[in-house]
Formats: sequence, C-alpha cells, structure tokens
Amino acid sequence: MAREPGSAKAVAEAPSAREVDQLKSEIASLKGQLRQTTPAKPAPKVEFSTVESELAARYQRVGGHLVSVTKRFPDRPYTAGKVYGFVETKAQLDALVASAKEAGVA
Repeated sequence: MAREPGSAKAVAEAPSAREVDQLKSEIASLKGQLRQTTPAKPAPKVEFSTVESELAARYQRVGGHLVSVTKRFPDRPYTAGKVYGFVETKAQLDALVASAKEAGVA
C-alpha cells in the first residue's frame, strides 16, 4: 500500500537525526575508500607505431597488441589522423601476418 507524502504514517517512519548522521558518516568513509585506489600500471613500451589505420587494423586482427592510440595533430581539432602503437616490433607483426596468411585467416 502506498503512503501519502504528508500522512502521519510517513512522518512517524522518518529516520531520526542520529540515523541520518550515521548514514552520512558511512557514506563519507566509503567515499574515502574509493579514493584510495591502487596506482595504475605503467603502459607497455611502444616498439612500433604507424599512422595507417588499415595496417593497424590488420596487425590487431592477426594478434598484435595495440597499446596506444594518440591524436596525430592535437592542436588542430578538425584534422584527422591518429598514431597507433604496438608492443611488438614491425618484424614480429609482419611474422604474425605471414603466419595468419598461411593459416588462411588473414
């Protein structure tokens, strides 16, 4: 059964000031716990980077680990272009592409 907002039953069941203070202190302690997170792991070192999106997609499809995508021209917001960074070297990525072609995947 729904209560009316101003009814005597709703007023009688309102939390006391002590309960409100207790809930506020619990919320404050939980917010403190949220702020105490572990530091982020450093990003892996980029061994190879390219500006060609098709090449980056091909390397990622065959198993290359893409670790960074950054804007190529950060000061010009309407200019297209991104730099894709991989953990593997170019030789390793080309070997992955070759093995995928042999397997008939790429």
